[in-house]
Amino acid sequence: MFVHKHQLEYLLPPETYFSQEQHDREMEGLFLPGWHMVACKSDLPNSGDFITVELLGFPLQIRNFDGEFHAFLNTCSHRHCLLTHDKRGNAPTLRCQYHGWEYNKSGNTGRIPDAGCFRPFDRENARLQKFRVDTCGDVIFVSLAESGPTLPEYLGPIYHTLEQLFADRWRLIWHWDQQFDCNWKIPVENTLETYHLPCVHPKTLRGVYPSEESQTHELDERFSTLRYSLADDQPTLARLQERVVRRLGADATNFYTHHLTHPNIVFTLTDLYVHAQCYLPVSPTTSRTWVWYFSLRGSRPGIVPALIGSLVAIHGRITNPKIQAEDASIFADQQQGLEVSPHPGCLGTREERLYAFQKYVRQACGDDVATSTTDEELLQTSHYE
Repeated sequence: MFVHKHQLEYLLPPETYFSQEQHDREMEGLFLPGWHMVACKSDLPNSGDFITVELLGFPLQIRNFDGEFHAFLNTCSHRHCLLTHDKRGNAPTLRCQYHGWEYNKSGNTGRIPDAGCFRPFDRENARLQKFRVDTCGDVIFVSLAESGPTLPEYLGPIYHTLEQLFADRWRLIWHWDQQFDCNWKIPVENTLETYHLPCVHPKTLRGVYPSEESQTHELDERFSTLRYSLADDQPTLARLQERVVRRLGADATNFYTHHLTHPNIVFTLTDLYVHAQCYLPVSPTTSRTWVWYFSLRGSRPGIVPALIGSLVAIHGRITNPKIQAEDASIFADQQQGLEVSPHPGCLGTREERLYAFQKYVRQACGDDVATSTTDEELLQTSHYE
């Protein structure tokens, strides 16, 4: 059931989706203090493995040091060159490509060619800039802030669920890095509601439109969650899924759970698939997403379970990109409409998770939120067993 019973106010005016001032406020209040998914441990299985990413304008190198994961600004302290421009690789030392300066896992300088040229040497100011790193199951997170909440504190109640889910019985089958011609809030808001499913996904989801009775919304200041009972709405599909899951040696719940940790981290949990996704601003009117998609490998040995697990992975690898592409097809038109719209907008009860998200954005950016919906109404939750 939905928490609210009446239409809700649209809390973000159209200009907040293309204003440079709003973009700067969101970077300062929402993104720079937060935690961000950057990789999976399975991307860096061996000591010396590294990947490079650009996170919110910061070039990063994430590296495996004998099973410990560390993140550095990918810029040499000597002459400011990128340490490496390779997207991924393996190297025995953290070394600058330009003059060969080497660094250890603390970011301190190690070997420096012709080091005598630099006497007296200021070792402290030659240290690489490091960032906080933590993991949840297979997923690696980085925070650009020197201090702040720990990763478990930031993710909240979903942390322990994810820690158990991202285990050996799941395998990474797809990683997607895509840019959009729209403000970052547009794809976040799209993923928070089921109202668009019949129009945007008529082929891939074939008319699936969760009834209010089959789903529960939980709204909180730091997150929102949708939990959908497949058994209530799609009993035939639920029975088929249950048989597949049991053949793989797992327990079936037949629930679909969609969780947003405000402002931009999404986890989708089902019996057969788990996906982790983050949305990041690039400019006021462009954004990007990173997706890591996992399928159930299961724990049962044998040729038949292995074959079933492979078919499940293939199905997910084919279907999920199509769903993502269908969603992405609407984003530029939404952006264009926002940039000229004279309307205040409105939200139905099926879109109430957008209301919680928009309220969080406004408060994190220092805006007062005076609405006809009280905080008590917002924080009411419909609990499920």
